[in-house]
Amino acid sequence: MEQEGWNYEHANPDGKTVFILRDTGHIVPEIQEKLLKEADRLIKQHFFNNLFVEGCQGEYVSGFYHIPSEELVKQEIQKEMGKWSAMDILAYRFRKEISNGFFRMYGVEDKILFERQKNAAKRVSQLGVKFLKKQDTSEERLEFDRELQLFYSLSYQRSQAAVDMLVKQMGNLSINTAGLNFGDGHYKDMTKLLKQKGIGYISYFPGKPDIPKESALEYALNL
Repeated sequence: MEQEGWNYEHANPDGKTVFILRDTGHIVPEIQEKLLKEADRLIKQHFFNNLFVEGCQGEYVSGFYHIPSEELVKQEIQKEMGKWSAMDILAYRFRKEISNGFFRMYGVEDKILFERQKNAAKRVSQLGVKFLKKQDTSEERLEFDRELQLFYSLSYQRSQAAVDMLVKQMGNLSINTAGLNFGDGHYKDMTKLLKQKGIGYISYFPGKPDIPKESALEYALNL
């Protein structure tokens, strides 16, 4: 079983290195709290001042900008199935630095691929539930296989697009270190692609959340 914590094995001390925050639970509060803690620490210690994220393209806009109190932020993330992600809270905490240009959050998502994969995941989930209940038809099983293959194909394409955007941005900004927060399902593809481009990486694994059996399929399709 993989141990929680940092893996420094693939760092590139003489070149570019990306600090990868592996998001193993987009809507799981304990996972988001761990990611938030590590990202906050790295930014304050100046390991990087550019953080690339999934789910959007271009400058990151958080819905948290209107929240006036850090206590309210803390309350929100502790709610069951957390309403806010670590990245939203991070954007709120560093809003002054973002405004002054000292820190930057930037989306490296291909929005078309993202929406297509969301639709594929939804259909796979629907058909998977019918399969588990033994209520599916032979045609639906074939559709399930097709949609699942499409889901994984789109996942790889998203990883490829994100790495391409990240590398381009690092070049444009002339920076050697950056942060990257992305769904853990993309980790293997993204690290392989980074290595192909000669970029090292250091990764943080926050552990896997406890998932009830009835939610296992949905978790497996975590974008």
